Amino acid sequence: MLGMAGGGDGVFVPSRLGARFGPYFELDVLAPPQADGAGVAAGPPAGWAAVADLSDPLTGAFARRAGAVRAALAAGGGLATEAVDERVAVSVAQLGVCARLVAPALALAVATGRPPEFSPRLLYWRDRLGGPFPLALGGPPVPVGQATTGTGPSDRLGRGLVDGMLLPVVAPIVSAIERHHPVSSKILWGNVASGLAGAAKMIGQAEPALAAPAWGVVDALCAGDGPLRGTGARVAPARFGRRSCCLIYRLDSGAGAGAGADGDRARRAPSRSALCEDCVLRFR
Repeated sequence: MLGMAGGGDGVFVPSRLGARFGPYFELDVLAPPQADGAGVAAGPPAGWAAVADLSDPLTGAFARRAGAVRAALAAGGGLATEAVDERVAVSVAQLGVCARLVAPALALAVATGRPPEFSPRLLYWRDRLGGPFPLALGGPPVPVGQATTGTGPSDRLGRGLVDGMLLPVVAPIVSAIERHHPVSSKILWGNVASGLAGAAKMIGQAEPALAAPAWGVVDALCAGDGPLRGTGARVAPARFGRRSCCLIYRLDSGAGAGAGADGDRARRAPSRSALCEDCVLRFR
């Protein structure tokens, strides 16, 4: 692991994110991969996988993750795996993955004022359930170039996150999941917005001085022209309301895969205790 000196504004120090903001922000920095004699860069270090694999169905990386989440949800509810709706497992798996990816990106952006640029092939992960999975960079990060759109710091940082994380890393994952699983892009991008809002809340709790900048970026992303436009908005100074649902309530509502002989889902209204804090169903 490469330790990075510094700690003031404008200095990239990903190895300190976990200590500052919590385990969901931890980001190791590994030695850059070495090229072979033909100039082809080596793959991920032993024990790591490229985040790019999550958007490539041929690797099976996301399908395995969703399957493991489905099994865990079933075990937690005392159900057979098949009783958990595939859509629920896919949505919950994608929410967890994308929330973990965007959290350190947001923290670096607001702590330094310089959004980092990530490559999905040089961003590595270890597929583990039960808490934030390990995440690492294959070399020191570099900032996104100066944004030319937007008139304030929140707009600039938001544009930087779009260019440096959402488009190169998250969008391919969302697109691949939408193509190969029965979950809409509205839900998937809503999950990303929910993950960013959760990260902003944790940043503000850890360092109150950064609460306004972090939430300002979330506001800018949801009101801007990027992929998070219209996914939700703040409903209180440190509370987000999304305009879609992650589907987790379906575990409580009896809407499992086998609900009804004809395959219909159970239709009773979900209890409020089964809804996430930012769920659109809470605001109806």
